[in-house]
Amino acid sequence: MTEKKILIARGDSLPAIVEKILTEDSTRIMLTIPSGADIGVSVQNFHLLRREAEHAGKELMIESADDHILELASLAGIPSRNAFFHSKERAVSDIIARPASTRPLVGSASSRLQPSLDSTSRRGGRGGLNAQAVESAADRLTSDIERQEVEREESKLEIENSERSTKDTQPAAVPEPEPERPKRSPHWFRVLVISVCAAAVLGGGWWVATAVVPRATVTIRAARIPIPFMELIDASVRVTAPESTGTRIVLPAQSFDARRTLELTFPTAGTERVATKASGTLVVTNAFSSEPQVLVATTRFVSPEGTVFRLNQRSVIPGARVSGGTIQSSTTTVSVTADAAGEAHNVPASDGWRIPGFQGTPKYDTFTAAAPDALRGGFMGERAAPTKEEEARAVQSLDASLRDALVSELVLLTANEHFTELRDATRFVVLRRLRSSGDDSGTFRLFGEASLKQIVFDDRMFKEAVGARAVRAAAQQSSSLTVDSIDASFEVPTVDFDRGTLTVAASGTVALRYVLDSTALTTLILGKDETKLNSMLSDIPGISKATVHLWPFWVRRAPNDSRKITVVVE
Repeated sequence: MTEKKILIARGDSLPAIVEKILTEDSTRIMLTIPSGADIGVSVQNFHLLRREAEHAGKELMIESADDHILELASLAGIPSRNAFFHSKERAVSDIIARPASTRPLVGSASSRLQPSLDSTSRRGGRGGLNAQAVESAADRLTSDIERQEVEREESKLEIENSERSTKDTQPAAVPEPEPERPKRSPHWFRVLVISVCAAAVLGGGWWVATAVVPRATVTIRAARIPIPFMELIDASVRVTAPESTGTRIVLPAQSFDARRTLELTFPTAGTERVATKASGTLVVTNAFSSEPQVLVATTRFVSPEGTVFRLNQRSVIPGARVSGGTIQSSTTTVSVTADAAGEAHNVPASDGWRIPGFQGTPKYDTFTAAAPDALRGGFMGERAAPTKEEEARAVQSLDASLRDALVSELVLLTANEHFTELRDATRFVVLRRLRSSGDDSGTFRLFGEASLKQIVFDDRMFKEAVGARAVRAAAQQSSSLTVDSIDASFEVPTVDFDRGTLTVAASGTVALRYVLDSTALTTLILGKDETKLNSMLSDIPGISKATVHLWPFWVRRAPNDSRKITVVVE
């Protein structure tokens, strides 16, 4: 077996060192003893170490940098060596005990070894050693140390008797008067006071350590039961409450419909021959009669300069109001376009427009028109225009911008809700696109209008319905189960946007968790031993793991006060 090195502290007592030797599994032990260690007060201590090692069947060796300790070990028959040079020299020819004032005597073996006996009994010993072996060693050490103390007392008495007989043979000296000393309390009274105070402190400490301080924290993880599921979900805007029938779960659905218009400007390097007509608006006045006047589409209007514009669509001029025999004229605004293309038909704002169709009748002078703003847009010639490739790229960019804008709008609408949004449950439609001719800056404009419709259902309703089915399926295992989590995936849905319906297959796993009563568990834990507590908790159905933490470290039993017990259920 390999050699085991044990480090000895300077203040370690002889019983503590013996316990370290006896509790070690290895049969070859090297004790490393520092300079000035307490064990070096007497060679008898090393004789006791060798005896206990031989009694336990262990081979003992000493290693130290202190030549005095090496000398004592050698005299006791224990192999030794210098920790630095691995050799020893005889430092002294005679053993001289060190003064008691600089190195304390070895104390009572039974009192110093008792804490070690308690800890050894608790952990069941190591390497086959039991508490009886250590206790037997302690008894032998106690007997030997007490015998040493008796021998020292007897030597002391002999020295005192010798000194006393020497003084009797000398002439008696005249005693000098001693100075008066202050009166002191009797020795027994001081001892009593100290004993009472020590008892009070120890008793108070024991009460605090056993009744006030102890705490217990028990962390419990509830067991989980996985339940697989596969359901068919029907969602409709006509359903008001969830239903679970047969193999289907019916849920209320909600439909969102967003519309957006957008106009973007794009650069172009192409040109085209264009001929555009000027256009604008006219304000038509009826000062003829109280009867309304219908004007058909393409009705002509002539400016004071003789430029002809035509009415874009059928319009009705309201009738004038007649009050006290006086006619109060009425007006309406209409859209007109030049009769021919070209810049010559761009006219400024003006009054005095006439309707040639009324010429020769009283209506010609009583139905008039005015252009509040200039009528522009007439052009004929070369102008910037996109190529087919440029226009196709512009259309893609416009459509993508419209879709992004509509998606952002739907996100804002559903931000505070709990909806299950399926990727294929949306429909994006471009309603119209209009392209304008290019201008002198080498750009053209593209106008578009689109809509985005989406059908969704409440995620919480879905999970409640699926979870309720899983709990019913597992009810035969336990009645104290609740839904812990749901992991679901969906197939491609079938959607009818016009009717507002959605059908989709869902599958996944429902994790059910046992419901544990922390109050009832606290009652079971009260006053239980740590070992029994772990065994008891592991036997309770629904608990997959339990961790018990008692505080402080010396506590081995749960408190009897429920306020000092914390139960955490995960």
